[in-house]
Amino acid sequence: MKKLLQNPKNCWSKKSRKKQDTQSSTPAITRVDDYAQHLKNTRYFFPTSVRYLVADGYYYRSQFWEAVRELKLDFIGKLRVDANLRYLYTGE
Repeated sequence: MKKLLQNPKNCWSKKSRKKQDTQSSTPAITRVDDYAQHLKNTRYFFPTSVRYLVADGYYYRSQFWEAVRELKLDFIGKLRVDANLRYLYTGE
């Protein structure tokens, strides 16, 4: 019967571990960047009367927000839970 190694990570060579680390790094373009670029590419297919974009709070990120403002659209959506609000709404 074969004896199993206690820690399987120790059996990998340093070279293979380094290769895995570089593969797991973040890609050059994120999903939000891709969606912002898609919006820019398809904006001209919208009727000219469209002024508002309604989306989930996930899209309240600076990259997407800047793309929406660049296209002269108003953004409607629920803010993310971790939104950094600078001014507290007083109700007036």
